[in-house]
Amino acid sequence: MERKLWKPVTIYCKIQIYLMNVFLQISRFSILIACIDRYALCSTNAYLRKLCKVHIARYYVIPIVILLWFLIPLHIPIAIFEFHGNCVYRDAIAIYNTIYSIIMIGLIPPILMIIFSFLIFHNLKLRTRRRQIRSLTVEPNYLPLHYEGAERKNEQILGLSFVQVFAYIISSTPYTIVRLYLVINQHATTGSFYEHETNSTLLAYITDMLRFVCPFTSFYLYVLVSQLYRTEMKVILLNMTQQCRLICNKNNRIH
Repeated sequence: MERKLWKPVTIYCKIQIYLMNVFLQISRFSILIACIDRYALCSTNAYLRKLCKVHIARYYVIPIVILLWFLIPLHIPIAIFEFHGNCVYRDAIAIYNTIYSIIMIGLIPPILMIIFSFLIFHNLKLRTRRRQIRSLTVEPNYLPLHYEGAERKNEQILGLSFVQVFAYIISSTPYTIVRLYLVINQHATTGSFYEHETNSTLLAYITDMLRFVCPFTSFYLYVLVSQLYRTEMKVILLNMTQQCRLICNKNNRIH
């Protein structure tokens, strides 16, 4: 049994599925953290707005999210093994992993994303109303141009967050429903079961693939939706092109 536990195929199962789960969960919860950050940014609470700093995200929030998601799914490399060419869990661990998947993929992220999206929308309405009242009661040209530009930029970033949340919910909800149905149905027919990573039905396979869509569509969503993102991407590409030309010119001079 110990020999079988450390076969090359079993080691591949453990590492591949563990790392895939880690990086997908980091991607999902990064979207959630972005929603919380956008909510704090447009909040009327000055203390929450102060927390929206790049150095806080870079040195505290992002490392904590990464560390947590390397620790939380440690049951995967411990419990998974190879069985007839499939990576599987046995009995109670299979049930635990299914509940873990439903909660951590299909319930907690979308529910919190929806809550914070509504809170963001509410805060934006309050800010718009206050701006309208200020322009009527103080001066028509009270707000400086750079402030209006910053507001427009923030609104575009918030729009990107809404699009990504919508894409996540669309891609994860079918997976959660089918996963729950398969577990209930399978558990009702047999007392113990193997949970195969590749599901046996076409519907389950399609919904299983859908959960990979959201992490890899962010770039395309941003390009299609946001003019700000397209402009910044062009600037980055132009800078990279200029740097490459400078390096090539230096190399040519040396030779």
